[in-house]
Amino acid sequence: IPVSALGRLVLHCVARTDCPHFGLLVGAKATLQSLRLVGSLMRCAATLGEALRLLEIHLRIQNRGAVVHLERGAVVAVLSYSVYEPAGEGAIHISEGALATAMQAIRELCGAELVPSEVLIPRRAPANPEPYRRLFRAPIRFNQERAALVFPARWLSYPIPSADAAALTAATSPVLE
Repeated sequence: IPVSALGRLVLHCVARTDCPHFGLLVGAKATLQSLRLVGSLMRCAATLGEALRLLEIHLRIQNRGAVVHLERGAVVAVLSYSVYEPAGEGAIHISEGALATAMQAIRELCGAELVPSEVLIPRRAPANPEPYRRLFRAPIRFNQERAALVFPARWLSYPIPSADAAALTAATSPVLE
């Protein structure tokens, strides 16, 4: 569905449930399976860095209204999510849901012990930030310019137990006739 329609839908849900962190709750229920083909590719990757690179490259096929970007530094890495199609006020909730989805995918791939250094949220701090702290288990910085997970760069070399190089090659290689 168009991002603008999703933004309106999420805002309607926030209003009807009186839950200002509705998008966060939706993302918290995500799994690699809910990411469909992209999640399957991520599961086959050898390392978390490769899985996040696959997310960055291939999510645009399923989600044309936003972009995932992975910045790699010597000490930290930043996984950001940006809505670039008009989504109105709902963009905040979509971004929060995307961050929660990414965090759930990382934990599903590598285990629950991975905790980000900090989480950047592009909205004013809510009256109750506890749902954010509970999900991410990390410092939350509100009023940021972008939605992002900041984590140690060493995570990128974290091995994924379900790695399957042959399946990944088969899924990502062009078909030759």
